[in-house]
Amino acid sequence: MVHRAFLITLADLVMRSGDHALAMRLWPVVQAAIDGVLKNDVDEFGLITHEDADTWMDAKEKGLRAWSPRGNRAVDVQTLWLAAMGAAQALYDMAMEATSPRQFPRVGADWLEN
Repeated sequence: MVHRAFLITLADLVMRSGDHALAMRLWPVVQAAIDGVLKNDVDEFGLITHEDADTWMDAKEKGLRAWSPRGNRAVDVQTLWLAAMGAAQALYDMAMEATSPRQFPRVGADWLEN
């Protein structure tokens, strides 16, 4: 499973650097990462599932028994997933801007001509 922080950090890098071409080059990687999570780790409710003690803040005794079982849909995991999906959307938008820069309508242009 791709680490969601990768997508969040990549979006932040592209946004801060302004290198939208990087978003375009890496979009296939982002898409594969999202597709992999959707195929392998997401349940029918759109939530990421995991085993007890498989998150960053849990531990297992001898790798078998969870010290603090929290179920298979921890809130911190879901929050990172939501943030990663937002980052993926931002990367997509920046990638598309690299291929076709955004054109804004000339709102009010007719006012200036009159």
